[in-house]
Amino acid sequence: MKYFMLTLLALVMLMPSRANSGDKKENKAKKVETIVFSVNMDCQGCVDGITKELTFTKGVKNLDVSLENKTVKVEYRTDKTTPVLLKKAIVNLGYEVKEAGCEESQSPCSEELPSQHQEHEH
Repeated sequence: MKYFMLTLLALVMLMPSRANSGDKKENKAKKVETIVFSVNMDCQGCVDGITKELTFTKGVKNLDVSLENKTVKVEYRTDKTTPVLLKKAIVNLGYEVKEAGCEESQSPCSEELPSQHQEHEH
């Protein structure tokens, strides 16, 4: 009987901590943030390539690529991707990328990644 009571007590004590950890996980899963990158794109082909790549990137919820402003605005889930990974996806296409509107040294995506942008005919 003592063993049963101790086991039951232990289970009851563990239950609240499990419920709390589940709540934290749900909150993190629902968090969506937006970041804007400045990208050295110069034609519609650039826009199409970036759009195609980021549309299928894990965690990307919404995307606005502007050739006129040379910006890429990405709405993403923080539990699925990071600004560094998003930046890397664009850099891997060959573009120079900076986070728009903030100091590069204070940016969450300030990790230096080499550009491989190739000029192309329009």
